[in-house]
Amino acid sequence: MKQKRSIPEAVIRRVKATEKQAWLEQLDNTIETLERQWHIHVGDALPGGTHAFVACAEQEDGSARVLKIHLPEETGSDEFANEIRFLQAANGSGYVTMYAVDMDKKACLLERLGQPLSKEGYPVREQIRIIFKTLENIWQTPADPSLLPDGKASIAWFRSFTQSANEAHGHPCSSELMEHTMRLLQSREKHLRPETYLLVHGDANAQNILHVPGTENSYKLIDADGLLYEKAYDLGVLMREWRSEYLHDPLAQGIRRCEYLHHLTGTDKQAIWDWGFLQCI
Repeated sequence: MKQKRSIPEAVIRRVKATEKQAWLEQLDNTIETLERQWHIHVGDALPGGTHAFVACAEQEDGSARVLKIHLPEETGSDEFANEIRFLQAANGSGYVTMYAVDMDKKACLLERLGQPLSKEGYPVREQIRIIFKTLENIWQTPADPSLLPDGKASIAWFRSFTQSANEAHGHPCSSELMEHTMRLLQSREKHLRPETYLLVHGDANAQNILHVPGTENSYKLIDADGLLYEKAYDLGVLMREWRSEYLHDPLAQGIRRCEYLHHLTGTDKQAIWDWGFLQCI
């Protein structure tokens, strides 16, 4: 069946890899139904997506929106519902605003933002500062602990993923490196403090934070993993990014980055370092 709208190749490849061709064949019909349902007009897909069809949309009153339709999930997966719970908890504070949702179609209508921070030309430390200031809004947002995964669930995911990925890719990580990774996960497990958990994004990088149109220096995050955990989990992502800085003397550069994040946020340096290492692995 020929699609009426252009769809990123990455989305098409993922559909084929997961044998969800029926989703792709019905996508135009799904979009047309949502257009009638939410009184919107939908254009072609935006580039860069892998797990969802994401396109610019416009409401009848001219308001600029974004339509996001998730790919079908594996049996037992709760990624879409988790993202919706995060959207509802954040309620537009530091995170993109949601205007409508259809759980059956795994679709939501979102605020349209500007270009990613990564394209704004700021030096790395200024990008880090902007992301931190945006994360602060999310960290301060109350959330129901029964609705989102927590630190224990994330540690279990990291443990399973690193082991299975290392095996699937022919053991690129040495046994010593994997043993150290498991020790760090055990250390974070020992430091679980549910009473201190905050709403964290989980993947706050410079591609996932967009400028708010009409403002001079305001940004919002998108595409959250969404969980309740320690601040260091979000800061570990910032240790992982801008890897070109690590090309020369990576240990010294990593220590400098960790020190800066500690100075900026007051978060425990060892926790930042541990999650930074785990994110890099």
